[in-house]
Amino acid sequence: MDQIKRYVASQLRLADRFFDLVLSGKKTSTIRYGLVFFNNEKLQLRSNARTVSIRLVKIDYSKMFGDLNEEDALGDGFQTLNQLKSELRGFYGDVPLEYPMTIIHFKLGQ
Repeated sequence: MDQIKRYVASQLRLADRFFDLVLSGKKTSTIRYGLVFFNNEKLQLRSNARTVSIRLVKIDYSKMFGDLNEEDALGDGFQTLNQLKSELRGFYGDVPLEYPMTIIHFKLGQ
């Protein structure tokens, strides 16, 4: 496996098509490729058109791509695990099953 992607984020980017799911409360987490770290629990969630303030409530580094489950998919606003994995592959390409993922749980507002 290639070296694991690790980075510190000061904000989170989100595709425009998912923003309404956040505002409606149907999307309460987002999953990122590799290990993402944060210096602050309060940050901005941004799309191309909108920005909202969020507060991080839990960061989960325990899962590999192959370990993601239906509960992870629901929290991320998807109806099925297959939809979630398909979307992640669309963003990140062919993700190895043993590659670490960061699950970022958040709440709107600060």
